[in-house]
Amino acid sequence: MMKQFFSILLFLSGCTLAPTKTYMTEDINTQKLVTVLKKPINITNETIILDARAPFEFAVAHLPQAVNIRSSDFGKDPSAEVRRLALLGISPQSQVVILGLGLNGAGEEGHMAWTLLYLGVENVQTAQADSLGLRYSNLIPPPRANAPTWEPRLRGSIRASKQELLRVAMSKFDDRAHILDVRSKKEFFSKNRDLEYEVPDLRAVNIEWKDFFTQMGRPNLAMRDQLRAVQINPNDRVIVISNNGLRSAATTYALLSLGYKNAASFAGGYTELLKK
Repeated sequence: MMKQFFSILLFLSGCTLAPTKTYMTEDINTQKLVTVLKKPINITNETIILDARAPFEFAVAHLPQAVNIRSSDFGKDPSAEVRRLALLGISPQSQVVILGLGLNGAGEEGHMAWTLLYLGVENVQTAQADSLGLRYSNLIPPPRANAPTWEPRLRGSIRASKQELLRVAMSKFDDRAHILDVRSKKEFFSKNRDLEYEVPDLRAVNIEWKDFFTQMGRPNLAMRDQLRAVQINPNDRVIVISNNGLRSAATTYALLSLGYKNAASFAGGYTELLKK
């Protein structure tokens, strides 16, 4: 099994990625995320509320000032995506709260939060849709005034490449870089008919993504102790992986909010890793 694992890694490491358009890249300042996490979410007239639930759930009932948005619509063209955000009144300095199903969902609001951080928005928070104590409605809110046009300021540090993932997986002696698999334990220990694990052994630590969030849908401060117990420290490089990048992005957002400033999501997940 180990020989097969290294064969897969060597094959994948030789694959080339299609060229991508280059944008300005800058690191993320996690201090703002850490600061707002220590306080209750405060909704003001300036707060932009995005609802990452499915359109049907949003149509049934939502907060009057919320706008329905799906994280699956992002990830293709950063310039077009920031233009869409500007039309919603979102600028890099906006206070944005993203609502979702919390632990009953699949991390959609966390994935959207990670997407906004990646594009350059600085103040992003998540919450379970019922946790804010605000009254629901089925009315469609009037459009918010557009924000001035702005350019993507991609935070490349929070998105790990396939090459980096494989390099960390194959490095036995780097105790400052970790791979965090945030799938469920059932998925992590899944085997095929030959009783072999269904994905390569990346020497990853398995902690399910739900552990990184509270019942209220906010990053879980108690996870700092659990990460410290498995020798993952705030200054370490932490690459997060799931099946297709949804849960890994949500977890990366939580890690950044907890002060793990070198956390990154492998956006393609095992789906991309195992693609020939």
